[in-house]
Amino acid sequence: MKQKVLSLSLLLLLSGAVNKAFAAPEAQGVNIVQQNGKCSGAVIDATGEPIIGASVLVKGTTTGTITDFDGNFTLDGVSRGATLVISYVGYKGKEVKWDGQALTVVLEEDTALLEEVVVTGYGGSQKRATMTTAISKMDNKVLETAAFSNAGQALQGTVTGLRVINTSGSPGATPNIVLRGGATISGSANSALVIVDGIVRNSMADVNPEDIESMQVLKDAASTAIYGARANGGVILIETKSGKKGKANVNYKFKLGVNKNNYAYDYVGTEEYLYYNRLGMKNTNTAVAGYGGGYNADTQQGFGTQNQYYDCRYLTDDNKYLLNEGWQQMTDPYSGRTLIFKDHSGKLKDAVFQDAMTQEHYLNINGGNDKGTFATSLGYYTQEGTIRMTQYDRFTANLSGSYQVLPILKVKAGAQLMWSSSPDLYTSDYNIMYRTLSARATWDPWNEDGTPNAGFGSSDGNYQYWASKYHAKNGTYKTTFNIGTTLDIIKNHLSLDYNASLLLYNYNFESAWDAYKNTNQSAYNTTRSMSRNMTRYNQFQTNAVLNYKNTWNEAHDLNVMLGGEYFSYSEDAFSSSAHGAPTDDIHTMNVASDYDKISTSKTAYRILSAFGRAEYNYKMKYLLAVTARLDGISRLKDNRWGFFPGVSVGWNVTQEDWWKDSKLSDVVNTLKPRLSYGTNGNVNGLGNYEVYGAYGTTTKYNGATAMVNSGLLNTGLRWEESHTFEAGLDVGFFGNRLSFVLDYYNRETKDLLTNL
Repeated sequence: MKQKVLSLSLLLLLSGAVNKAFAAPEAQGVNIVQQNGKCSGAVIDATGEPIIGASVLVKGTTTGTITDFDGNFTLDGVSRGATLVISYVGYKGKEVKWDGQALTVVLEEDTALLEEVVVTGYGGSQKRATMTTAISKMDNKVLETAAFSNAGQALQGTVTGLRVINTSGSPGATPNIVLRGGATISGSANSALVIVDGIVRNSMADVNPEDIESMQVLKDAASTAIYGARANGGVILIETKSGKKGKANVNYKFKLGVNKNNYAYDYVGTEEYLYYNRLGMKNTNTAVAGYGGGYNADTQQGFGTQNQYYDCRYLTDDNKYLLNEGWQQMTDPYSGRTLIFKDHSGKLKDAVFQDAMTQEHYLNINGGNDKGTFATSLGYYTQEGTIRMTQYDRFTANLSGSYQVLPILKVKAGAQLMWSSSPDLYTSDYNIMYRTLSARATWDPWNEDGTPNAGFGSSDGNYQYWASKYHAKNGTYKTTFNIGTTLDIIKNHLSLDYNASLLLYNYNFESAWDAYKNTNQSAYNTTRSMSRNMTRYNQFQTNAVLNYKNTWNEAHDLNVMLGGEYFSYSEDAFSSSAHGAPTDDIHTMNVASDYDKISTSKTAYRILSAFGRAEYNYKMKYLLAVTARLDGISRLKDNRWGFFPGVSVGWNVTQEDWWKDSKLSDVVNTLKPRLSYGTNGNVNGLGNYEVYGAYGTTTKYNGATAMVNSGLLNTGLRWEESHTFEAGLDVGFFGNRLSFVLDYYNRETKDLLTNL
C-alpha cells in the first residue's frame, strides 16, 4: 500500500465524523452496478493501489462519503447523469459523470511542488524541479488572510534567511528588510532590491498587497547576479495580477481588524515614587557630606513640596482638607514628617494610546479573450495608530492590458497610481513612548476644567495638548507607466521582448505650530514656526531581451537569454522654513514675518548594463545555469564597469532510473543536491558625485556666498564585491507533502566602501 498506509490511523479517527456529516451507507463491492439510485465504485492511484479516505461528493449537494480500506464507496439516492467530485490530499481532484454503472476513478498525484513555476527575473521562469539556485516563493495565503499596510510585513517569518524588522510602530511604517544579515558595513545599503513587474522600486510601500500575484526572494549570488550592481542585499521579485482569458470577473474584498493597545511599561505608583526619590536624596546628602552635599529634596521637581505645579505637600492644618478630596498621606523618609500627595500615575496612558481600527477595501475587474486581456483594480486602506491622532491612508489604482496585434506581435501596457498619507508627530516616538508616559507621578496631566495640561514642554506635557497645537500633513504620490512588446521571431523558440517604464514620485510635507504656553509660563509663545518640504524624482528604465529555448530528442532542454538595459534616476528637492505668523488661523508661509531658510538641491545617476543567462538540463536529471551581468555606473569614474558572474549546478537524483526502481522512491520523491557560486557588486553607500570631489558654500567673503572644496577627489574608488559559495539540498517525502530546503553559504565581501 506504499506510503498511503501512514494516513490510515488519522483517517480512522476522522471517519466517524465524516460519515455522520455525509450519512454514508455501508461500503459495497467494486462491481456492484446501479440499482435504485445506488452509485458505487472504487478510487485508485496510477499504480492501481486503492486510496483510503478519498472524499466522494455529489456536485451541488451535501451528499457524500469517503472510500473504505479497499478504496470502495457507495452512495444512495444518486440521479443518473449526476457529477461526482472526488478529492484526496496529495492528489489532483477529479470530476466524473455517473451513468448508472460502477465507477473506477484513477487520481493522479499532485506534483504541484515539482511543477511550481518560480520567476527568475527579466521575464524568465523555471519549474521548481529544474532550479539550481536558492529562490523562495512566498505563499500568497499570507497576503489573503490579513490586512497589511506594507507587503514587506507579509514576508516576516515566511522566508528563511530574510530579516524583516519593524523599526517603528507608526501606522504605515516601512519595515527594514535584510537578507542573510547583509553584505556591507553601510547599513542603509543592505536593503534588498525590490522589482515590481520588472520596474525597480525603492521599497514595497507603494505596492498594494492585494494586487500581488506572486512574490519571490532571490537569495544566492548565482540567482541575484542577473541584477548585478544593485543586488548585493538580495532581490525581491513581485508580479502583480494581470488579465486572463475568459469571461470578465468582478471581485470585491473587505477586511476589518483591530490593533489592540499594549501597555509595555508598568511604572511604580506615586507613593513609591515619592518614597524612593526622597530617600535617595537623604542618602546622597549623607554620602557626600563635606564634598558639596546639602541637596534640598523640597525644592526638587516632582517629589519636592514647594512647587505649586506638583501635588505634594507637607501636611498642615491649612491643607488637611485635601485628604477629603482624593489626596493620600505617607511618612516622609527624608524629614520624618507626614506628606500628603495626589496620585496621578498612569493617567497619560489613556491620553496617548487607543485600540486602533484597520479597514481595507479592494475592487478588482479582469477578463479577456484570445486577442487581448485586461485587469484593473482600486484599493483603499486606512489604519489608525495606537497612538491617538495618528493614521495611515493609502489609495491605489491599477490598469493593465495586453493585445495580440499580429500573430507574431503582442503589445502590453499598464499604469499605476498610489497616494498615501501619514502625518508626522510633533515630537519623536522616543519622547512619546518614554518621556511622556514617565511624567512625574505628582503632576496632573489635566486642568481643573478638563482640558489637557501643557506641562513644561512638548516632551513632558499632555500629548493631547501638544498634538492639538501642531498641524502637519504630507502626501506621497507615485505614478508608473509601462509599455512593452513581445515579438515571436521563431514561434515557441526565439522571441524579443522590449520594455520601457517611467516612474514619477512626488512627496510634499508641510507643518505649522500654533501659539502655545507652558504651564509655568505667563505668556504664550507666538513664534508660530512653519516649514514646507517637497521632493520629486523620475526614474526611466528600458531594456531589450532576446530569449531562445529549445528541446532536442526529448532529453536536452536549453534556455538562453541575452539583454541590455539603461536606467536613469533624477531627483530635485525643495525645503523652506519661516516663523512669525500673526494668527493661528493661517498655516501658509506667505503670512510669516521672517523666513529662516530656503534650499534646493538636484542629483542624478545612470546605469548601463548588459546581461545574460543560460539554463540547461538533461532529462531533468543534470542541471546547469550560468548568469552574468556587466554594469557601468556614473557614480564611479576610473573603475566604472563591473562584471558579476554566477554559476550553479544540480542533480535530480529521483529522476534516475535506478532510483525509480528502488523502494526509497515510494517515500522520497525529491532529492536534489545543488552547488552555486556568484559575485555581486554594490555602490549604494556611495554618493552620486563623491568620486568627483565635493563642494560646499561659505559666506566668509564679505557676506557673499562662495564655493569651496569640501571633499577630495577620489576617482580610484571601485565596486564592493561579494563572493558567495552555496551548497543546498532539496528533499521531499510522501508525494512532496513534507519537504525541506537546506542551504549552507559562505559570503566574503571585499573593497568595502565607507566614510572616514
